[in-house]
Amino acid sequence: IHTGLYPMVAKSLRRVAEGKDATNWHTHTCGLANMFAYHSLGYDDLDELQKEPQPLIFIIELLKVESPSAYKRETWALNDDEKLQAVPLLHGTGNRLYKLGRYPQALAKYREGVICLI
Repeated sequence: IHTGLYPMVAKSLRRVAEGKDATNWHTHTCGLANMFAYHSLGYDDLDELQKEPQPLIFIIELLKVESPSAYKRETWALNDDEKLQAVPLLHGTGNRLYKLGRYPQALAKYREGVICLI
């Protein structure tokens, strides 16, 4: 991974871990432009890495291997036909959640369905 991009990715991941939106802290530009738009990422260690880039080595531990049919793929990973098939299911799930008074979850399902159509 290019060390110029790592601090920004790390900041987004830290925001997710903190329960915050991973994207609302930056403007929609390429990653390097965002580095210059902000003088600090809000984390001293990431700011230092931006000032003094160094090679990064990531060790990734494989925890589990699943067959493609063993998990539900996220909407962004579906092809166009799969997205169209998912829309009525998402709509139905949204309706059930709405009837249960679980409005934020219902809204999320409706939103996911609309995204499939874009």
